[in-house]
Amino acid sequence: MHVVPHFINGQETRGHSDRVGPVFNPSTARQQAECAYADRATVAQAVAHAVTAGRTWAATSHNARQ
Repeated sequence: MHVVPHFINGQETRGHSDRVGPVFNPSTARQQAECAYADRATVAQAVAHAVTAGRTWAATSHNARQ
């Protein structure tokens, strides 16, 4: 079954946890995929990349952001 990964720093990653949860199609009520659950290490990785991206974005000029 397809596992929906995390998207961290522009790349898909399965993360460090083996835990997954079901993803259902609401119109058929059938399971169509599984979603990878994040553990503390995966969340920490995502936050670290987000902080770096935020600092880079904040340092970008207003004209460049437009």
